[in-house]
Amino acid sequence: GGTADITIHQKQCDGTLKELHRPTGGPWGGTKVDEAFHQMIIKIVGASCFQKFKDDFKADDLDIHRELETKKRTIKPESNSKITIKLPVSLVTTFEEETGEKMKEVIQQMQYANKMTWQTDKLRMEADLFKELFKEPVNMLVEHLQELMKRDNLTDISTLLMVGGFSESPMMLDAVMKSFPDKKVIVPEDAGLAVLKGAVLFGHKPQSITIRKARYTYGINISPPFVRGDHSPARKVTIDGVDRVKDVFKKYIQCDQDIRVGEAVSGRHVTIKSNQSEMLLKIFASEDPSPKYVTDNSCEYLGKVVVKLPEAKERLKVDVKMIFGETELMVEAKESTTGKVYSSYFDFL
Repeated sequence: GGTADITIHQKQCDGTLKELHRPTGGPWGGTKVDEAFHQMIIKIVGASCFQKFKDDFKADDLDIHRELETKKRTIKPESNSKITIKLPVSLVTTFEEETGEKMKEVIQQMQYANKMTWQTDKLRMEADLFKELFKEPVNMLVEHLQELMKRDNLTDISTLLMVGGFSESPMMLDAVMKSFPDKKVIVPEDAGLAVLKGAVLFGHKPQSITIRKARYTYGINISPPFVRGDHSPARKVTIDGVDRVKDVFKKYIQCDQDIRVGEAVSGRHVTIKSNQSEMLLKIFASEDPSPKYVTDNSCEYLGKVVVKLPEAKERLKVDVKMIFGETELMVEAKESTTGKVYSSYFDFL
């Protein structure tokens, strides 16, 4: 795939899992090796020629991807014999027709002169040259894991479980094992299918993960009384004779907070004017642990819950609950006078 995704869990006494850190990762997947190989080819044939080949011979371009997938799984750190990669003849003919040059002669004039030969449909290169293609994604992944394991609550990680297609690469496995010699490294059989199998199993038994880390800070917009020196004067509004500040972020859940599946976080909201017919609760998420206003750049609007209110001159109270399920957030609002409940779901799949 295009990314490396890292999740960290602790096995509980009852066999369920507790998430110790929210999911992280980056663009360090197997396709990063493909990109590096394509850039090497582009240095030889030129960007415009390679693009013409991709446009005119789409099936042949797909064959290159399939060939690379095979080679990524066979190259080993100890490999020292030349690697043969089968490439479409159409790529060579496109280059020679477009430039009028011979592929063999061009390579002899480049930095690859003594490391590579390209004849018709076979590209042969030194093993070390092919291994270089793995350098960036492997190093970036290892560095990221090392940084994660420096955190106080992650220093005692004992096992690294590698799944996905890139986990089947001996180059990746060797780098991880050498970088973490004190950890047990497990690569299951058919690692490329493990993600799919895991998704199916989780669908049948979603309660297997009982505690998660909040990926974002979740809250609702409110309009509390204006406090000079604390709130921006530009946000001041007067409602029913009271100076208030609009668009304040009322925090319910903070990012990186432990959340038990099905557990509710509660809060209370009060109407800000008499004879208010409804209360509009806008739900926001932010990567910032403590956003001040819902209009901050870090905040993203998720949706709303509209609570219908009975006629009343006095201020009415609405009790709000945020409940996290396995893959969704439920917001439930209960109007205290009538007891009527309004709710909305936000699915994160």
